[in-house]
Amino acid sequence: MLPLKESMEDLMKSKTIKVVDYIQQDSEKGIGLNPITFSSGYYMLEFYLPQGDTLKFRRYGAMGVSSEMFVYQIPKALGGSDEVFFIEQEPNSMYPNKSFAGFYAIRPKNYKQLPEYKFQLEKEHQQAIEKRIKILEK
Repeated sequence: MLPLKESMEDLMKSKTIKVVDYIQQDSEKGIGLNPITFSSGYYMLEFYLPQGDTLKFRRYGAMGVSSEMFVYQIPKALGGSDEVFFIEQEPNSMYPNKSFAGFYAIRPKNYKQLPEYKFQLEKEHQQAIEKRIKILEK
């Protein structure tokens, strides 16, 4: 598998992933000798897929969207498809109860929509027609 882009920031710059909302869960104003203002919460994200579908999900982050998320694809030369993605999320060590990890396969709702299956579908359709003709000939 190859990374779709090198980092979460690259995916956001290319508008493949877009932040649509932020729900703040924790914050702290900087005062005195601690001038750092802090905020953490859920980032509501949209991942735009090639067939027009939009995957909506959330990711917990502090001071921005967590960079511990990577998007991969398998190259076509190795049997991959432009419509299938893999998302790897690593947990945020600061928020183990709110930030989940996992490896997810994102694909079209119906695998038959993939261009790679067009030939197979045409072949199945032709076989079904031939079967009907044989039944009618009897």
